[in-house]
Amino acid sequence: ILYVLGVTSIVLDVVVLLWSSYSALVVYRTIKQKKKVHCMCLGNVIKLPLSTTSFVEDFGMAAMAAVMIVLRVV
Repeated sequence: ILYVLGVTSIVLDVVVLLWSSYSALVVYRTIKQKKKVHCMCLGNVIKLPLSTTSFVEDFGMAAMAAVMIVLRVV
């Protein structure tokens, strides 16, 4: 929401990087262990299973935050 509102800062980028990296790690472990877990967003509503798409989404957000941090520092 803060990105959409145009409120950006290095602190926000670092928080997004850490949060998304941790989330990607948890999703990766869950997929690797072949646990049947529903996605946090809409999983309880439409029985959407946690999948590789969730991992790619989290990893992508972490990567974008990392790029934003690098662009701010440079």
